[in-house]
Amino acid sequence: MKELEELKKLKKLYESNVADLMAKGYRTSFKGKSIFEKTFIKHERARRPYLINKIAELIKYSERKNGDFVILDMGCGTGDIAVELLRKLRNNPVDITGIDISKEALTKTYEINSDEKTKLNLIQCDGRFLPFPHGTFDMAYVSTVFINQTDSLIRKVLKETYRSIKDDGYLVVNEPGGILAGEHMGFVGTYIRKLVSFLGSVHYAHYSNIYAIFKTRTQKELRNMIEEIGFRIEEITCKWLDGFQTLIAKKYVRGKN
Repeated sequence: MKELEELKKLKKLYESNVADLMAKGYRTSFKGKSIFEKTFIKHERARRPYLINKIAELIKYSERKNGDFVILDMGCGTGDIAVELLRKLRNNPVDITGIDISKEALTKTYEINSDEKTKLNLIQCDGRFLPFPHGTFDMAYVSTVFINQTDSLIRKVLKETYRSIKDDGYLVVNEPGGILAGEHMGFVGTYIRKLVSFLGSVHYAHYSNIYAIFKTRTQKELRNMIEEIGFRIEEITCKWLDGFQTLIAKKYVRGKN
C-alpha cells in the first residue's frame, strides 16, 4: 500500500522522461534490486553478446577503407557495451564516443573501466541536442534507453542521430521486446505490456528517487519511428522469449539511395 500511495503522489511525473527529470536535478539512488530489475538485467545480459557480435560484424563488412570507424554510443551509462566492444575490436581501428545525460554514470565509467578509459571519448549531453557536426559517425547504437523515454523524445533523438551519422551509416537499436512487449499475443499482449510498464514504474518509485515512464514497444512501433526519420530497416532480430529486439537500420539519403 505504501508503494501505491507513493505512486499516486508522483503520478504527475508519469509522462516525464528520465532525461528531463535528471536535467531538473533528480538523481537515481537505487537502494537495492527488485525481482523485476533482476529479471530485466538477465534478459539484457543474455542479449548483449549478440549485440556486440552484430556491431562487430557490421564494422568488419563495412565499406570504410581509411581511418578509424567512428561510433556513437547513445546513452552509454557506465560504458559496459562500449568497453566490451573495444575489447573485442582491439585489433581494429575504431573510435567510440559515449554520451549520457548523467555525469555520475560517466564518472563511474572511468572508475570501473580504468584500463579502457583512454580509448573512450565521454561527453555529458542530451541526445536531443548532439554537439557534433553533420555526418560525424559511421555508426550509432542505443541499448535499453528508449524504454524510459516518451515517443516524442525518441523521435527527436533519432532525428539528431540521423543528422550526425554519415551517408550510408548504420543505426543499431537494442530495446526490450518480444514477450516483454506482448509481441504476437493479440489482446493479451496489451495487458502484458501494461503489467510490465506498471512493474517498471513501481521499481523506479520504490528503488530510486524518481518516477518516470517505463514503456516497452513492439517491432512495428519502433520500426515506424525509425523509418519516418529517414532510416531504412535492414534487419530485425527478436526471438519471442528473448525479451529483447535488435533493429539494424541504414541512413537513407533521398536522391542517392
